[in-house]
Amino acid sequence: MTMLMSLQFGRHFWLDDEDLDLMSCPTFVDGQPDRLNEDYVREWMDLEGVDLGKLLDIYKTLLLDREVNNVH
Repeated sequence: MTMLMSLQFGRHFWLDDEDLDLMSCPTFVDGQPDRLNEDYVREWMDLEGVDLGKLLDIYKTLLLDREVNNVH
């Protein structure tokens, strides 16, 4: 599983293996993912201030990485 750390969001992002849903979790100060607080991005309710373009770029990057590395 490829995780992408976003400094802008202060979160790690990855794709779930089953449906390719975008997942996220907070990033600790030391740069490690807080997997105990993971969530599905599609369940985010408050999108005020969220740069959707950046979020879609993250999703696209993860999808492309999956294709390039033939991870299925």
